[in-house]
Amino acid sequence: MNPLRNPSFPNRQKGLTLVELSMGVIVMLLVAMFVLGGFDIIRERVRAYREVSDFPQVLECIKNRKVTASSFAGTSTASVLSCFPTNMRSGTTAINYWGGTITIAPATTTTANDSLSFTSTNYSRAGCTNVANGMATIFGSITANGTQIKAIGAALDDAAMEAACTDGSNNTLVFLATR
Repeated sequence: MNPLRNPSFPNRQKGLTLVELSMGVIVMLLVAMFVLGGFDIIRERVRAYREVSDFPQVLECIKNRKVTASSFAGTSTASVLSCFPTNMRSGTTAINYWGGTITIAPATTTTANDSLSFTSTNYSRAGCTNVANGMATIFGSITANGTQIKAIGAALDDAAMEAACTDGSNNTLVFLATR
């Protein structure tokens, strides 16, 4: 009697080949690119949403402080800093969600000091367009990098906004609030 022998199988390769491993790494890198690219878009939208959500309360607070005054004369960033939420303040400076400064000063629409100018800096291109779109219903006039993109009583000019908001993180928006 011969003992039964186990059939012999050829030795199988264990693990991945270099080609399989390379393909896996490439797929992971592509997925990471899309995920991180999407993250930037979402982050810009969240920043814009938060800023647009906070500004009506800031504006209302400032107007309430000046309710008995006939103008906004003497209004400055320092005099109304407490109207900004704590996450929009850095020491004695008002800041936006991109880290840029917000400067408030009296402005003239019809008569001297009858409106307020909010100059906000350091927006990215996406931030510039998203914030301008959101602020169009809150402020009478909006200027992006020196180009008026919304006049008092008019709608936001999308084509002018797209042309005025530039690549990079050096966009400046000026919002004009009237009584």
